[in-house]
Amino acid sequence: MKNFFIEKFNMENQCIVLSTSYISPLDEIDVLQDELRKQNYFGTLIIDLLLCNGLSSNRYIEVYFNGDDLDFSTLKVVSNVSTTIRKKSNQFYMSHKDVLNRGILSDAHRYIVENGLI
Repeated sequence: MKNFFIEKFNMENQCIVLSTSYISPLDEIDVLQDELRKQNYFGTLIIDLLLCNGLSSNRYIEVYFNGDDLDFSTLKVVSNVSTTIRKKSNQFYMSHKDVLNRGILSDAHRYIVENGLI
């Protein structure tokens, strides 16, 4: 079972990878890259590590996918993600509340996410 969900945006050739368990999508790098190749994707990738890192400053990371592989020389923590990405991410977790139990979130943080208070 994959521990991530990929959502592609129509803007600026960008997509977001959302964690669906405490296991980081980067721990499944081969599966992630295969999925991106199947979607013929290339460009900037935002990875939301909410269920791995919680509501911390390293929740979002950014890396470039060149169509074949992730370019780890471009990997960085992103603190100023766009409103669109935050909104999509929050909508995903609010509509998939079952995955929130598979992460590291405390009860208080789970409540905040479930109710869209972030």
